[in-house]
Amino acid sequence: MMRPRSIDNVSLKKRVEKSKALHWISLFSCIVFYLVLNILIIYLASQNKEFFYSIDKSSLSGVLAQGQVLAIIFIALNPIKKSHWVGMILCGISFIIAFQRVVMSGNFYTLPGILVPITAIIISIIISNFREQSRQNRNRLMLSNELLQKVLDTIPMPIFWKDLNSNFLGCNQFFAEEAGKSSPEEIVGKDDYSTPSSEQTEKYRADDAEIMKTGVGKINIEELHIMANGDQSWIRTTKVPLRDENGEIFGLLGTFEDITKKKLAEQELYYEKERLRITLLAIGDAVITTDQYKRVTLINSVAETLTGWRAEDALGKEVDLILNLENEITGKKGRSPIDEVLQGLREVELENHTLVVSKNGDKRAIEDSAAPILGKEGEIQGVVMVFRDVTNKKLKQDEILYLSYHDSLTTLYNRRYFEEKIRQMEEMGNYPLSIILGDINGLKMVNDVLGHYEGDRFLIETSKILMDVCRQSDIVARWGGDEFIIMLPNTGVTETKKICERISKKCAELKDMNISLSISLGYAIRANAKEEIIKIINRSEEGMYTQKMLNSRSYRNAILESFRKTLFEKSHETEEHAKRLMQLSKHMGEVMNLPQTSLQELELLGFLHDIGKIGVPDSILNKPGKLNEDEWVIMKRHAEIGSRITQSVPEFVRISDYILSHHERWDGNGYPGRLKGEEIPVLARILSIVDSFDAMTSERSYRKPMSEESAIQELIDNAGKQFDPNLVELFVQEKIYEIEKTENNAVVI
Repeated sequence: MMRPRSIDNVSLKKRVEKSKALHWISLFSCIVFYLVLNILIIYLASQNKEFFYSIDKSSLSGVLAQGQVLAIIFIALNPIKKSHWVGMILCGISFIIAFQRVVMSGNFYTLPGILVPITAIIISIIISNFREQSRQNRNRLMLSNELLQKVLDTIPMPIFWKDLNSNFLGCNQFFAEEAGKSSPEEIVGKDDYSTPSSEQTEKYRADDAEIMKTGVGKINIEELHIMANGDQSWIRTTKVPLRDENGEIFGLLGTFEDITKKKLAEQELYYEKERLRITLLAIGDAVITTDQYKRVTLINSVAETLTGWRAEDALGKEVDLILNLENEITGKKGRSPIDEVLQGLREVELENHTLVVSKNGDKRAIEDSAAPILGKEGEIQGVVMVFRDVTNKKLKQDEILYLSYHDSLTTLYNRRYFEEKIRQMEEMGNYPLSIILGDINGLKMVNDVLGHYEGDRFLIETSKILMDVCRQSDIVARWGGDEFIIMLPNTGVTETKKICERISKKCAELKDMNISLSISLGYAIRANAKEEIIKIINRSEEGMYTQKMLNSRSYRNAILESFRKTLFEKSHETEEHAKRLMQLSKHMGEVMNLPQTSLQELELLGFLHDIGKIGVPDSILNKPGKLNEDEWVIMKRHAEIGSRITQSVPEFVRISDYILSHHERWDGNGYPGRLKGEEIPVLARILSIVDSFDAMTSERSYRKPMSEESAIQELIDNAGKQFDPNLVELFVQEKIYEIEKTENNAVVI
């Protein structure tokens, strides 16, 4: 690198301007000196020619001649423009004078007087040429430096150069203005302390010294710059050493750029990206971003959990390795929304039933979308995929969907689902199509007697049997209440009959029910598309009700008999006790001359009066001690339960009121209706007396039986209170109690 010369030119101009007058004085003095020497030479030549033209160098004339040559040299070197012409004119005068002497005298020994001015002229010409060349070179250099200065001044960036002592050799206009000066000339020769613009002067000078010492520059160093007034800005600095033609460092060249706006923009962009990154990392959804080459650039903690990949392991890897998608239904690899976005789609939502398979094989249902990350020109620079774990949501949706299509008690399909299937089947060609409709026999009686819990058990057991008998392709649903419906695609009459037979047989074989399970079934066949399925269902329903009417009477009687057997098994009631009551009641009715129908009713009443106890819990029914208030309330319900049971069987309806009131008292303190006196049906009053007598005279597990005398006295004592006094008197006087007895263990409340 060449050494800059602009500083020397500026200084030279100033010195030339200041010493211009001195140059003129010097020129005039040299002219006078030359002329004086020339006069002396002429004078000496006229006085002693031989002496003057002697070639002895120590002679006076030789000295004068040398002085003339020196004067001409000084004139030629004078800075004043074209001063060499003055010297050449003077030499020309000397030449003419010397030549004239030679011509006039004819003596050639005067030739040295001619040679001296000729020599001076030659020297003057040589000096003149050298000066012109130097001037041109100097002008070119000055023009070059001025051009360089102008170029530097036009650069909108501070530029400066220093010497080894960190003094400014020059700068451009922009730097001068930054330093508070009007022109670069005000900076030249000064140091950083003379132009204070920063609180970091010592640091900058230390950097300068290090660069000039090591010869290693500092390129594009970004640093915070603190102004003298305390203001701060960001600058990008470059400083490099300056070397001469020999490679020696003689200073440094530096420049800096104010990048505050850019830095603030970068910081704002960084903060914005950081805020976005933190937001993406913190949100509850899983987030994965990629570049345009599908390499993972961000993965938040939720995505880490779902994919099984840690962020440090996932970053930079192919996203297909990290995000393994699978179709829940087909089990095949799911389509990648990231691929579709990179192919040009602006936003892509995940397919339904999409699963993400984690690194360890766990599968979670996900949903959401992927969108492109666009550059300034709208080009796709990457993809952001946001997805969430919807496994629990899907389970709830599936549960809701399941509940909307299934019966909550039996878990079979419900009527809504079956009706939708009907609409679908209407459009399909599954012929023949069979419909079976079933209704549980006696379910209302079971609910009334044993409670809805036991009735629900009937429904559940029935649904199990239907599912066990039917095929996987069949559709079994709870049609409503105690009715079930079955759709059998591609099934004819023969196969449908077999299925109905298997259902009936399975119900009859059910062993874990206290009461036998029975179901009435009806079926119909759809042979072609012309028949509407709803009409097939109606025909099936007609067949079901026909069978139900045929089976209802025998089944109700069977249920009633099951109730009696169950009661005898679960309580102290015995069949012998029931038979004795039948005998005692009938005998008393005969004594009272009651009609034959009443006598039959008394027999039934004696046999079934406590049938309602089938609905009383065993813990209360068989409690050895006294019942508490709550237990007593439950026990008293057996009269109502017994009445409902007999009301459900047409043959026994006539005794239902008697069963309801057989625990009423003559004084009105009985239950459940608190009837009084003759408001109580006479048959119920008769049963109350004979039932109490038989209970008192029968053995109990917790007490011995009373004697007949004591029992009769107890009846007499409670006549008019608990019992009808007239009927007690009749019972005692006629000795109705004197019939054949059998041992019993009954408990009568």
